Amino acid sequence: MVSVDFYCVNMKILAYDIESTTGSHIDGSMCSFGYCSIDDGLNIIKQEDLVMRPNTRRFETKIKLHYEKEFIKKCERFPHFYEHIVNLFKEHDYVIGFSVMNDVEFLNNACYVYNLQEIEYDFIDIQLLYKTVYNR
Repeated sequence: MVSVDFYCVNMKILAYDIESTTGSHIDGSMCSFGYCSIDDGLNIIKQEDLVMRPNTRRFETKIKLHYEKEFIKKCERFPHFYEHIVNLFKEHDYVIGFSVMNDVEFLNNACYVYNLQEIEYDFIDIQLLYKTVYNR
C-alpha cells in the first residue's frame, strides 16, 4: 500500500477576513483586512488588522465594527496596504477562510476602485468544506 503525505515542512497558512462600512462588496467600502499567519505546527506567527479608510462616506453596516467611525476615517486608504497584502498571499502556501468568496469580491472591488491589479490566489473555503462534510 502506498501512503501519500500532503504535509509540507515549513508550510505557512494565511487566514484572513475583511470587513466593510456598508456590508456591500461593490461600493469601495472595505475598511479592514484582518489576517493571521500560521506555521505548520498551527502556531500563530503573526496576526494583524489592517484598518483602512473606505472609498465611500457611508457607514451603514448591520455588523458592529470593532473601530469607531472617526478612527476609520483617519486611516490610510487601501493603496497604502496593497503591496503588503499582495506579499502576504505570495509568502503563504495555503489561504483559508470562512465564506472566502465574499472576501475575494471585496479585494477585487478595492483593486478596481483604485485601479490596481487584482490579487490572484487559490484558497480553501471552510464554509464549503463544512457544508460538504455535514451536508448543511
